[in-house]
Amino acid sequence: MVNLTAKLTDIRDWMIYVSHKLRENAELEVFLIYVVAGLGVLLRNVVYKTVWRAVNKPFGCTFLFEFVCLVVPMVLVQTILGDHVFETVTFFVALILVLVITFYMRLISQAQWNGVSLSAVGTTQALNNSITWYRSMVLITTTVAILAVDFPIYPNRFYKTRAYGHSLMDTGTAAFIFISGLSDFRATIRYGNRIRTPYITILSVSFPSIFVLLILGLGRTISLKLFSYHQNIAEYGAHWNFFVTLFFLRFYVWIVGYRRAVPLGLLIGILYQLVLSFTDLEHWIVRLDVYPRVGFIDENREGIFSLLGYAFLYSLAMIYARLSSKVLLKKEHLSLMGIFTGLGLAVFSYILHKLFEIYFKIEPSRRLANLPYAFSMAALFSVSVSGLQLFNYFIPAPTSPGSSCDLSEAISRNGLVYFLIANVITGIVNMLNLPGVYVSGELPETTFLIFYSLTLCVIISYYNYINSRR
Repeated sequence: MVNLTAKLTDIRDWMIYVSHKLRENAELEVFLIYVVAGLGVLLRNVVYKTVWRAVNKPFGCTFLFEFVCLVVPMVLVQTILGDHVFETVTFFVALILVLVITFYMRLISQAQWNGVSLSAVGTTQALNNSITWYRSMVLITTTVAILAVDFPIYPNRFYKTRAYGHSLMDTGTAAFIFISGLSDFRATIRYGNRIRTPYITILSVSFPSIFVLLILGLGRTISLKLFSYHQNIAEYGAHWNFFVTLFFLRFYVWIVGYRRAVPLGLLIGILYQLVLSFTDLEHWIVRLDVYPRVGFIDENREGIFSLLGYAFLYSLAMIYARLSSKVLLKKEHLSLMGIFTGLGLAVFSYILHKLFEIYFKIEPSRRLANLPYAFSMAALFSVSVSGLQLFNYFIPAPTSPGSSCDLSEAISRNGLVYFLIANVITGIVNMLNLPGVYVSGELPETTFLIFYSLTLCVIISYYNYINSRR
């Protein structure tokens, strides 16, 4: 008994040591936070395939279960478990292993779960699932962060970096750019397999959504000025914001077309990095605002010039989607070869990122969206999507009616609405001075953020239900 206690103490001390070292490595910590999100998806699938298999539960039960699996962990790792990300990953892995081992004989004796073969997931379904899960992961993580950052409980190291480095909030815009590349490639497959049309014609289908981004960007800028809402201009600029960045990127793709967007984006990114390295442009963009900004370009320099780097990241996303699916589409079902092709691209991107850091002494910067930053984000997102495909290979998503209310599908399908509602609620909460004043303390703040996330999920699930009935 004494030996067991001593061993448990050693394990606890080791985990504390690892957690401490992890907080010193922001890049690895951000990766593990995304791992937590992915493990939440895997846990949901495992439970549906084992404990909850062949049992139809009321919508409310499945909704709450998916909320606990997909959303609550992302709130906790950004609040009270912010210093215990490694322990959280360990807990999820242990829980999933216990479930799988407990029902191992059942899984072996039954070749299919809910009618889906263990290794025979359709290629199209696998691609759609991974993109859907990834988009919902990003949206959940981002919407938690945009409100949690205003509370004292939010770890300072998760804030957006001032000039260089890695942080959780630095991944937001880049993640949406990467999603755009994946979704656009999926659109080329969907339309290209049925009709022979120029890419510009295919892209014209999405023009209304592009125009909506412009309206949202202008609306956000006007509302911030109108209500004198605090704005950190070092993020995008004085008049720039997330929606404006997405609008110009989508407009760029709409103009040049999918085929030309990839090589052109790569060329733009390389030339942009050369200019940053051999001129004073980099110092001008990231300089401290000791003196007032003069002119539209100076006032919005971060947003304007980061577009060049995001065009490069978009190209990397398209390349990832093309390479991984090129292997997948040769087979009827999802193959490990396609998954490992995506993982290989992630490793290659990470090596290039480290090469820039170590050999060329160029640090990644969100404000610049330079090549080290683009490769770092491409590595993170590629391994995330490939990991989700790997989960889908071994633990396919539930497909039987009534097995899932599919909260991730509701969030992914209505991502813009979900994000807008989150921004509106965040604005109201801050105007009421709730963070740190009326809501303070670790437990109240965490509880408030969980309730906020629950409200978002209830609204978007109802919205998705209404739209699906039309």
